[in-house]
Amino acid sequence: PTDSCASLEQPIISKTVDVEDGAGSSAGHTEEGKKVKETKGFTDDQINSQIYPWSTYACIPFLLVGGCLSEFVGYKLELILGALGRLATRFLLLFGSSLLDMQIMQCTYAFGTAAEEIFYGYLFHVVPKEKYQKLTSMNLASYVFSHMLSGIVGDVMVDACHKSYTSLMWVSAASVIVAAFIALFLTGVKRDKAPRPKEVWKTMKWAYEDKVYVLILFWWIFGNCAYGLIDGYESSLYDMMMVEEGTEKNYNGTVFALAQLVASISALSVAVPRILKVAYYHQHVTVGAMGIWCILALTLMIWYDRIIPMCIGFILYYLGYHFINAFVSAETG
Repeated sequence: PTDSCASLEQPIISKTVDVEDGAGSSAGHTEEGKKVKETKGFTDDQINSQIYPWSTYACIPFLLVGGCLSEFVGYKLELILGALGRLATRFLLLFGSSLLDMQIMQCTYAFGTAAEEIFYGYLFHVVPKEKYQKLTSMNLASYVFSHMLSGIVGDVMVDACHKSYTSLMWVSAASVIVAAFIALFLTGVKRDKAPRPKEVWKTMKWAYEDKVYVLILFWWIFGNCAYGLIDGYESSLYDMMMVEEGTEKNYNGTVFALAQLVASISALSVAVPRILKVAYYHQHVTVGAMGIWCILALTLMIWYDRIIPMCIGFILYYLGYHFINAFVSAETG
């Protein structure tokens, strides 16, 4: 069942870069949802309406605060704090019991998620420009590949070894502890001094006056809206559909694992010189074509309200989204 998937909180392959994340949205939310419902006694309505939304809205101010903190205080500190936020999430899930505890847990989760976005800015500070695409693709590939591994291991532990969600959460917590430790040894961003607020404002003004950048900005807004919705609530929908169809086995983790494997290959493919050359010289066509691909995948999921078509659409959507994500992330670096 499992994005218990995130129960491994992205094993170490992504931990070096995960200081930021720790669980990936989908993996994190699925694992949290399972834990909260199965062991805490909360209803689906409470989870979806009173718990999950807290991370969505808390992420907005945390992104703003995290961005300023990374620029004026240091990227490394922000990544360490992000890892600690995810660690707090794990312990609140393990020891918290009230609705308020779970809402605070979602806020600490959001704090860690905000650090995930900061991580890309960190990458662009520690490598030369010509390596942006290669490193971005490798980072995204490790991120999703580790989710794949955690999905498989989570399903095996629950379905084959009959372990509890609490056991998975302890494995997850141990993984995040390792991530926080690794964060201490990340390369620091070397700068003579932090930029002055006036310089930062000037750069932001220049960026937001650029039409191409604004176009990309709107893509991020709408593209990430769809991704966040699917990532956070897809597994809950599967649960309800499996009950309706009378399916006893829950293979959420396996479905996520397949999607993450495809996404990992997709992200790495952008760094292939021949593919990158075509994408670079036809940027709008590339993003537009993959955007249409994602829309068709979502249409498949909407049109056929059955488990198998929805799973296929989900996997195809991941392929398209992570290709665009790897390309656009590097180009905006």
